[in-house]
Amino acid sequence: MPGVRWLAALAGAGLLLVGCGQPTDGVLIGVRTPADVASVVATFDPSAITAEIDAQLAAYDQLEPIRDSVPGELPLDSTLTSNQRQRLATLQQLGFAYVTDRLTLLDGLRFQVTSDPSMLDWQKANVLGVLDPASATLSQFRLKIERALLVPQARVYKAQVLKMRIDVVLVPEARLLIVGYQLQRLAVLYTRQQATLQGQINTAQANGKDVTVAQAGANAMTSRINAIIQDSAAGLAQLTGLTAAGYPGNKHFLLSARSDLGAGKVASNQAAADVARARTALGL
Repeated sequence: MPGVRWLAALAGAGLLLVGCGQPTDGVLIGVRTPADVASVVATFDPSAITAEIDAQLAAYDQLEPIRDSVPGELPLDSTLTSNQRQRLATLQQLGFAYVTDRLTLLDGLRFQVTSDPSMLDWQKANVLGVLDPASATLSQFRLKIERALLVPQARVYKAQVLKMRIDVVLVPEARLLIVGYQLQRLAVLYTRQQATLQGQINTAQANGKDVTVAQAGANAMTSRINAIIQDSAAGLAQLTGLTAAGYPGNKHFLLSARSDLGAGKVASNQAAADVARARTALGL
């Protein structure tokens, strides 16, 4: 019966696909063997994640606060002359560019988050929870500025945009969240790598090799990993509940988070050096 055989083949193929594609803690069953995973951990290169952390911290340090005006901008409370249409058009153009620049900044950060393979879905959701509402609100303001007919309207819209604190709260918060989550990821990977490294040290010692230097590197990793975990947790805790409405009273939370996460990055660099020293001593 051709129809029955066709249905049976289709069902078998479906079961095969389900078995191979069933997710388990983010890993597809049947895709990687334990040996494959161990190999990845043993050869883990943190350079991509650490480079992104450096980029986010550098961008945070270079942020400039929103200014009350931009070069060439007309005072919002000025009395319009006979050239009011031209002046209003100029004002709208400046306001449009002002909002668009910040939308571009938020969109760029959003792309970095959504395309980052080192961040978990819930971590991405937390960062996007900061970025997306701000982008939606700014888009509304851009439309309102375009349609504004009176200077008082433009004054109100600009005041509302300034109160969003895009430059001084939301963007710095998003960047530091990214750094904190990436440090947590590094802590997990360094822990796995340390376990693999310790196994290699034990094997070398059993074969009569001097493992003093390698063991010292592996031991040092313990304190580095603990520092990464503690510093990233402390930094992320400082960002909890941070809002634009609380600025500038909450500015010290941002500064404290930056300090904690910077210390975590230093510990991460030291852990990488410990790994390199131990592997070199083992001839790996």
